[in-house]
Amino acid sequence: MDNQEKSNFCCDLKTPEKKKSKALPIALTSLAFVFVIGIVGAYFYLGQPDFVSDVPPSLDMVGSKFQGQSIGDQLGSLVFDKTDVDTYVAPQNADFKTSSKGVQYFYSEENVTVDEIIENIKPQNGLQLLVAFYSPGEEEMGTDECYYIYPKGPYQDTCEITNAMNFNVPKGRGYAVISSKDIEYNSDVLKSSKTVPSSDYLENYVANTGWVLLPVTKAETLKTDYSDNIWVLSADNYFEKTDQDSPELKNNYTMAWFKIAEQDIYQDR
Repeated sequence: MDNQEKSNFCCDLKTPEKKKSKALPIALTSLAFVFVIGIVGAYFYLGQPDFVSDVPPSLDMVGSKFQGQSIGDQLGSLVFDKTDVDTYVAPQNADFKTSSKGVQYFYSEENVTVDEIIENIKPQNGLQLLVAFYSPGEEEMGTDECYYIYPKGPYQDTCEITNAMNFNVPKGRGYAVISSKDIEYNSDVLKSSKTVPSSDYLENYVANTGWVLLPVTKAETLKTDYSDNIWVLSADNYFEKTDQDSPELKNNYTMAWFKIAEQDIYQDR
């Protein structure tokens, strides 16, 4: 386990001095740890401890229930085998690129079902996979405020996606792919967190208040009246709060969490 991986491990999180850093490992912790050592202890907190308030959504993993067990059916992941590899038919004109194992963020330029996300990832024998999408609660989607997971995963207080063919992730919305191995993905459909989108999607989703994960075209997009609480991706599975007076994107990442403000803040725009 290298130092970067170790910094996201639950038990190494320490309370920082308040003025030193606004950065935090947020949202999800790499399942690579689980694949190698299993879950140790009664509880994982995937995100920042309680001393930081008003941060983007995170996932809690229940550990005691699964302690000492291997990943797979016990932890609710999708597991590929040799049959999946042998029968896989790649999408026509697919342009495959490689993404590192663990937690990686993607978006799509068109509405995409969870089933389509999976179909655009090459199966590998023994590959274990989860897809996670956060909704702040959207009437048009029929969703509650919840992290939606496929398959169910080892998480508490989340919503299971029971039908991957019917669950649509709206265009421009970020989602996480959590994998036990490096993956090959079709970049025509799955856009990585370092891919500049064709347009900004922020105004598409300001009708709902709460947290949304979106790609942005440039740092100026972060100077918005729709949100005064924005966290940019600055490393794999690591977000930090941006200064809206002088915002900047970090290390070629284009993904950011926006906490959309109440309607009355911008209704007269």
